[in-house]
Amino acid sequence: MEELIAESKKNPGKLTYSTPGYGGTDHFVGELFNMKMGTNITHVPMDGAGPAIVAVLGGHISLAFANYGVAHKYLEAGSLRPLMVFARSRLKAFPGAPTVVEKGFPDLVFSTWQGFALRTGTPKGYAAKLENVLKEVFKEKDIVGNLEKVGWMVENLDAKRATEFLDKDYRTRLEVARVANIIPK
Repeated sequence: MEELIAESKKNPGKLTYSTPGYGGTDHFVGELFNMKMGTNITHVPMDGAGPAIVAVLGGHISLAFANYGVAHKYLEAGSLRPLMVFARSRLKAFPGAPTVVEKGFPDLVFSTWQGFALRTGTPKGYAAKLENVLKEVFKEKDIVGNLEKVGWMVENLDAKRATEFLDKDYRTRLEVARVANIIPK
């Protein structure tokens, strides 16, 4: 990672990164990386995750900011080399890849996420019931294990922590969009 950063700063704009397309999480990760590291790696949006990885494998693109679900076969085969994961803790599916926190870049924690939401005005009792059901579901080792096998990190946040997480994620994405001039198309 340190070599990549040094090379990008030495030759601004020379390195390229591919993503499945414009404006997705991978694009935001790449631009957050540029923003926080002071690099200038050029974004090359592709028509999907497969072409983004193939472009790197073929040597047409320098690197990819890809999610584990797309890249895992190539990582396991040794065709791609992970530099780091943009998470607080290592992926159980690929524990050899260091995290951004371990590499000294805690400001780069960024991820896709899945969640459950209820419409405004839903009685609080329903929300509490759903929260309790999800707590029980995520105690099931088989369920969590299957999600972790495909590269998910399971963090069952309660409503308060989820709200805080979403607020921070929203603010980060707004700042990255502003700095990198990512506009809806």
